[in-house]
Order: sequence, then C-alpha cells, then structure tokens
Amino acid sequence: LSGSRALTDPIDTEATDGVFEAEWIAEREMLVLAFTEDTLPGKDFVISSEVTNPILAQGSKSVFIKSSGIVIQPQMEPDSGALETLDDEGDTMGASTEAKAPLFVLAPRLIECTIYKTDGTYWPPQDSKITMTFTPTVVIEPVLGCVVSIHITGLRGVVLEDEVVISGPDADKFADCQELGMEDCNIGMTRWHQFNSQYKLNVLKKLEPFEPMPVKLAFENAVMGQEPPADWKTPDSSEWEEIPSHAFLRKADRALYILPSASFVTKQINQSTSASGATNTITIVLEPQFTLTGDEVSTITTSGLTGSTGSTTDKNMKLLDANPTFNSIARWIARTGTLVLLVAPGQEVPAGENSVIMFDLANPNIQQEGPQLVQVLAVGDKQVSAAVMELAEGDSAPLKVVSPSFTELAVGANTTTPDATNVITVTFQADVVLSSSRRLGITIQGLVGKATESTMALPITRPWPNTGTVCKLINSSEPSAIWTPTTSAPTVTSELNSISTPRVPTSFVTYGSAATAGCLPIATADS
Repeated sequence: LSGSRALTDPIDTEATDGVFEAEWIAEREMLVLAFTEDTLPGKDFVISSEVTNPILAQGSKSVFIKSSGIVIQPQMEPDSGALETLDDEGDTMGASTEAKAPLFVLAPRLIECTIYKTDGTYWPPQDSKITMTFTPTVVIEPVLGCVVSIHITGLRGVVLEDEVVISGPDADKFADCQELGMEDCNIGMTRWHQFNSQYKLNVLKKLEPFEPMPVKLAFENAVMGQEPPADWKTPDSSEWEEIPSHAFLRKADRALYILPSASFVTKQINQSTSASGATNTITIVLEPQFTLTGDEVSTITTSGLTGSTGSTTDKNMKLLDANPTFNSIARWIARTGTLVLLVAPGQEVPAGENSVIMFDLANPNIQQEGPQLVQVLAVGDKQVSAAVMELAEGDSAPLKVVSPSFTELAVGANTTTPDATNVITVTFQADVVLSSSRRLGITIQGLVGKATESTMALPITRPWPNTGTVCKLINSSEPSAIWTPTTSAPTVTSELNSISTPRVPTSFVTYGSAATAGCLPIATADS
C-alpha cells in the first residue's frame, strides 16, 4: 500500500465476524491480519480502513496479498471502476477509469478560477478594480516558520506599489510576512512584483478545500492599451506540495482590457488670415479627456502644420497671450510643422474646459490649400495617442493662402480735349501689404492712344487727403485736427475751444507707407 501515510485505528473488521485482528505496520506500508479462528472456503471477507493519500499525484500501485501457512498466489485485482471529480469550472465529471483502484491520487488543483472587472474604467492610466476567485481541491494550511503562498502571474497592465492592500471576505487569511510566526505581519497585505507582473498571496490562515476564495485588487491601469492577457496563471506552492498552474477563465467584461489611449474631447485649429505673405496667428483649442499635469512632465505635440515660410531649422517658438499653463516658449520643428508644448511645473491642462494656444507663423507668397491632416498627441501622466484635429473651414483653415487681389480699382481722366494735357487718375486698394522691402512693383497697362513718349521718369503725384477728414495726432494733447491741403506740407487747424491754431504736424498716425495719413472720414460737420 505504498504512498499512504497513516491508517486509522481501529480497523473496521465487523464484516469478518471477528475472524481477524488487524495491525498496520507503517514503515512497511503493510496490513497484517491475524487469524483468531479458522475460515471457511469460498466465503468473502471485507476489511475497511481509511488511509491518508500521498501528497503527490500517482497512479494505482500494485497491491499484493499473501498468507502464511498455506501458499496462495500473491496478487490482487485492482478495481477498475470510475470515481467522480470536478472539472476546472467546478462541474462534476468522471475521473480516470482506474480512479477507483487503491491509492490512485489525482493532483491537487485550483478550480473555478475566474477574473473579472468589478469597478473602474478601461482608460489608461485610470483607477480600476478586479476580483479574482479560485477554489483549492485540498487544504492549504500555513506552517510555522515556513511560507505557503499563492502566486498569480501574468497580470500585465497592472500598476501597483510593492505592498498592496487587498479586500474581500477572506482578505484576513493572507498577509505580507515572509514566514508564519514573524512579528511584522500585516494582515490583508500582499506582495506585488512589477517586473514580472506577479501577485503573491502569503497564506496566514487555513484555506478549506472546495471553498471559493475571492480576492479583490484595486490598481491603476498602465499607460499603454492592451487586449486582456491570455496567460493568467495561479500556481500555489508550499514546503510540502505544489499545485500545478492553471489559467484564469475570463468573463465577458474583459478584465485587464485597456483602451489604446485617452483622447481629446476638443481638438480644433484655425488661423487669423489667409493673405499671402502675412503674419498668421494660429489658434489651437484643446480639452483633454483627463487632466494633464506638469508635475508628470506632460507634453502636447501638434504635427502636420507644413506650408509656412521663414526659417527651415528647428527653433523656439514664442506663444502669444501665454498663460502659466505652458512654458512661454515652445519647440518648433520646421521640417514636419511640429509644435511641442510643455506643461509648466505645478500647472495642469484641465479636463472639462478648453485651453487655448496661440502662436504666429508666416504665410507664403503663393496660393496653397494648407495641410489636410494635422494631428495632436500627449504624453506624461496620461497617454493620448495621435488623433486628427478638426480643421476650420474656408479661409480659416490653418495655413490656407489665397491669391492676393485688388479689392478696389478705378481709372479716369480729367479732360477729353484733343492734344490737351490729361491727368490720368488711378485708384486701387489691395488686400495684402505692398511693401518696398519685397521689391514690389505695380504695372498699369492698356493706356493706348496717348501721345506721351516712353520714359523712365514720368511724373506722378499722390494727392493729400481732402479737407473734411479727421486725423489723430501722435503725442498731442489735441484729440483731432482737420486737414487744410497746401501745395507743400499740409497744415493742421485744431478746433479746440473754437480757437484755430494753424501749424505743421511733425508726425501722423499712418497706415502702410509713411506717405499715407491715417485719416478717418467725418460723418457730419459736427464730427
């Protein structure tokens, strides 16, 4: 009877009518039956006894019977009947056909192993909670001076401290002490190994067989998205036995599933002007799904803003109307049109409200539609994968440039008399700045039928504003003045307290070139 460890006493021999007295010899794993009287041929005798199965799984052993005094062939036929056991899900099933043979021992197992999400979100990296349940098929009992532990491995995507507080009705059966009997045991605490995603439950109190053991674990999702791990394992080990690994069964709620990333609720971008060659203010409006903090060195990166002019090298970009949320200087990567914003220490980009970022780029001198794909992403304490931004429409689309044009055009003459001097007057207005620094020239053609010879020095004049326009003087205590045109420099007559004081101004409010006085037409005489 090899493998058995003990035999109960007394041995049940009632069915033998007192013919035998039984003795168990442990060191030889042998049962000796002493005759108290003669037996009768052809009569069956039944002896029952309880033994403790061995700690390791084994097949049936060969069991022999022999007698002293009369030689009987030493053999016994093992019972080939089947016994019932439980499958991995805890349902009744038949064991091996030889399970009823003596001392056939199944391996100890953990069955009904399930894991499911009980609270929290699927977003990275947000709070989450799972419940893991397992049922041992044997008693798991701590031993003084030793450690009996249950290891749960494969918990990828879990972020925890080294020591973890667990909850559940059986949380007091586990502790963080390395061996039973230590003084510094913290009940309801467990060990977590981040490197190999292993969760260690040190057993403090006996775990009964076939009793489900739920353990609740609160943690933070990792920053990267993932599908649920497929190799959860729960090996149980102790000083004298080991339970083979068994995979957890996942429930439909996809425990440990983590969405690929958080997102931006608002991610809009527009521009201030589509004029060619103009300084263009780009405005970005963002609202993250979760708060991004400067303490975790969060950065927001916008890419794809190609098509601006200026330096082709990387440089620092000054933000407009900068608030303390971001560092006032951002990083600009010209080749890819990328702006990198760093959240300032102690600041945050809040969820639930829009944050506005403004900076200047230079439009090119030629027409273009602008980029069709601009993306934004964030890294730091929250991971936000690259997402396509919402581009404004029409001329507000970022870096869209339209062809410059004249918005006002007129040409006229002052006489129709033959062979008379004729003053041609041309009036025009452009929707872009006409600057001498760009070596711009204006060509007026189609003036056919004239008698004037070709020349490189044709006199042209530009009239001063007519009387009746109000101009505000620079560095003057007088709020306004009225032009009085002259043939040389204009004089200004101030109407302050009904006193007229003609004088020649030294400076004007100007728009564009210095020759253009910035005058506003008077609506009425009382203006």
